[in-house]
Amino acid sequence: MHFDALRARFPDAYQRTLPRLPAVGRCDRRDSEELQRWLAPHVNDVIGGQRALAQSLEGVAQCTALREHAGEQSLAKWVEAQRAP
Repeated sequence: MHFDALRARFPDAYQRTLPRLPAVGRCDRRDSEELQRWLAPHVNDVIGGQRALAQSLEGVAQCTALREHAGEQSLAKWVEAQRAP
């Protein structure tokens, strides 16, 4: 993903969503570290970027903590329960 090219296409008011986009669906420590390394150099140029990055990393950390606490099987069972009529 070319962050600067993508940022140029977003109006200023919506640029704060950019740090959130690559965080969707991520749920382990490596993902969090990768997001931090990749986005940190870019967020200073985005209005609200630092806060958006912090929120994104927090979401990944919460998912990671839940996965570690409940385990993979528990999450799979919960997903199946949500699909049941």
